[in-house]
Amino acid sequence: MRETLHFLSMTPFIGGGEIYLKSLVYGLKNSQDANFFISATVCNTQFAEDLRAYESGRDAKSQIHELTSSSYRYYFKSVRFLLQVLKMHDVTHLHLNGARELYHVPLIKLFRHSLIVTMTQHTDAYSIKGIKGWLRKVLYRFFFCFVDQAVAVSEHIKRQMLKMGLPEKKITVIHNTPRHEFFIDSQYQIKISQNKKLHMVMVGRIEPLKGWRDLAEACYDLEIDVTFIGDICEEVPEKWRQRYAFVGFQKDHREVLRTADVFALPSYAEGCPLSILEAMAMGIPIIATKIDAISELVANDKEALLSPAGDICILKQNIIKYMEQPELRLQLARQAYERVLRDFNPAHWVQKYIQFFNSLKR
Repeated sequence: MRETLHFLSMTPFIGGGEIYLKSLVYGLKNSQDANFFISATVCNTQFAEDLRAYESGRDAKSQIHELTSSSYRYYFKSVRFLLQVLKMHDVTHLHLNGARELYHVPLIKLFRHSLIVTMTQHTDAYSIKGIKGWLRKVLYRFFFCFVDQAVAVSEHIKRQMLKMGLPEKKITVIHNTPRHEFFIDSQYQIKISQNKKLHMVMVGRIEPLKGWRDLAEACYDLEIDVTFIGDICEEVPEKWRQRYAFVGFQKDHREVLRTADVFALPSYAEGCPLSILEAMAMGIPIIATKIDAISELVANDKEALLSPAGDICILKQNIIKYMEQPELRLQLARQAYERVLRDFNPAHWVQKYIQFFNSLKR
């Protein structure tokens, strides 16, 4: 008998977690080993349309529902809607696409106490400081009591979940993976531009934690073009608007990445950044920060050039090193491509999730 697996995503925008979920849903649908029906509730119209478009013309295994608002002002309305959806599909297993969805679990479990609840933790919970960060950690400890099993997208996230009280036996680490369409066919396709003026691309929201200001400052007086891809969530100074290209969120940013000589992600906090994995799969030399989640994907001087978060001086030195040493860019890009094929392969990733879900069947 097939069980019904329902995915819940309460994020109102499309970010790395939503790209992850879309890849997972598609991967499970295409796998002969995934012996369950799939349904989902999401809070973003474009995301819902993307998921529905995939099943158009097929014998649909899934049903996609859209929750019109993820605002906590509509908390009880959201819970009522979700309970109706779970009943409609006779859902046996609810998987939460992140921590935002945890707030709905206590009431849902009250009415559906036999429901298996699992989750994927994507984000660095300790990146939020002050009272808001402290309150979030306290709430997580309470909500984790209602979770049967959890996936951490990195060892770094696993350590945080342990600190917040989730038992180690309830945590499985499954690193993210780049989408199939980002992979080039061979490392020998990796070519390094000999042009003196390089083009650098950063993919990530324009917000403080992504470190985009550090990159803008480091590159300001260098002979290099920079394109920032991602939702603009804070004010961009006019001098940087004139100096760089801010193109906003791109549904498919592969075309821009294909023009990149270097990829940059100078973040202060990450869970398991998909953008780094995408750059590895496309054979683009990487500059990033030496934070735990990124260091799990690439090693300094082996697959990327890494600098301490917030250290603009070393970040700038790494950029100059790439500018002056094209052979270094080629060497590190090829080694990063080999690693993503070996350690973060999409086919292996889907199989790990199938094993995870199958282990929880009643």
